[in-house]
Amino acid sequence: MNRAKEKGFSVDDTGRVTFTGTVKADTQQNLDHAQDEIIDITRRAILADENLSMSLMADVGVETWFNTKPGLTDINHTATLGVDRYNQLNLALSGEDPHPSRNNESPYDIGWDWLTNGGASERTYTTGDKLTELIRGSERMDSVRKEIAKGWKNGKGSGAIPFSIAKGGQGSAVKKLLTEDLPAIVTGDDARLGEAFMGSYQLHYEIKGTDHDGSPIVQYTIDNTTSTSSFLHYMGYWKWTEEVDHEGGPGRNLSQRVIWTEKIPAHGK
Repeated sequence: MNRAKEKGFSVDDTGRVTFTGTVKADTQQNLDHAQDEIIDITRRAILADENLSMSLMADVGVETWFNTKPGLTDINHTATLGVDRYNQLNLALSGEDPHPSRNNESPYDIGWDWLTNGGASERTYTTGDKLTELIRGSERMDSVRKEIAKGWKNGKGSGAIPFSIAKGGQGSAVKKLLTEDLPAIVTGDDARLGEAFMGSYQLHYEIKGTDHDGSPIVQYTIDNTTSTSSFLHYMGYWKWTEEVDHEGGPGRNLSQRVIWTEKIPAHGK
């Protein structure tokens, strides 16, 4: 930052470098260089913090007993862990079981439990589980990965991406229901079934490290609640819809946490 300021540039709280005055070719070149330098420092700082966390967790272990032979002696070799191990460590750090049993519940199963008051009210899904894989393979996730890769290129290591079925208004929500969600539910279209079931939600992401080729390793978390009001959101968002939610009986609130780790190919390709 000091080097940027010495050249007459300003750096705001977000790390954006600006210049007040006429920007000539050499000024623009210096401006771009200063911005790239700050982005690189930001990325390195994020990775150093995450690598320390992953290294400590890898050495402590997430098995029944602590590791007797820690595998990492520094924070510079976390790329050797592999995505599956990252997923285990991230689950442990998130307070979840790092070795969960495979959950093959489909959206139809979850919807039936919601309707009939069956099963647990809080459920967690991760890599390999049916619901997780439907979301990972959805069309939305393609654009999400590109957005995250672009943000990481600019030094952004975490964020939240909202998905709202009614962001375009009531008419848009009804159109989505009739042209996308209901057809996916009826036909079992894997490309859209996860989206149709989840409805509106926020996807939180965090860069947890990078692979040997520089590809970011990302943890995703979705906390979603299937409820009567969420079902009624296709009609629009009104205060009275929240009053029909309840914790017990048919149509009760049923929470899902979907958390997984994956590598985004380098350059978002």
